[in-house]
Amino acid sequence: MKKQTIIIITVSVIIILMVFIGQSYLKKTVDINLPQATQREAPTREVAIYPTVTPVRKPIEVAVDFGDGLKTSGTVEAKNAYEAINAIAREKKWQVVAKEYKYGVMVEKIDGKENNKTYFWSYSINGKPGQIAADQNPVNPGDKVEWIYKKL
Repeated sequence: MKKQTIIIITVSVIIILMVFIGQSYLKKTVDINLPQATQREAPTREVAIYPTVTPVRKPIEVAVDFGDGLKTSGTVEAKNAYEAINAIAREKKWQVVAKEYKYGVMVEKIDGKENNKTYFWSYSINGKPGQIAADQNPVNPGDKVEWIYKKL
């Protein structure tokens, strides 16, 4: 009986050791394939912002009103309202100064007319005032983008 008890205890110990060794081996194998904490990326909201279709430059009409009676217009190719003002500015040899914010680009100055306490640059597409940054507002063929130097 003693011999049988010793054999049972020995076999039990061997089985327990094999289970622990197996678990340790499997755990190491799994851990090796997991990304380290520094490699993990936090989810970003930007993924939802980007369109699935790449915008294409389209022919649109652009009008610029300097607020002092001077107005000009032309047809350019652009993806958004900001590209439209830059395209006509290149043709007319104007300087456009803009400032980038986390929500997009804001035009600060066009051909010497600068945003100040009294006046600012505003844009509209097909008569509807821009509700978002000009570089975030896409245009369609035949749209009319108007930039106006407005009084506050």
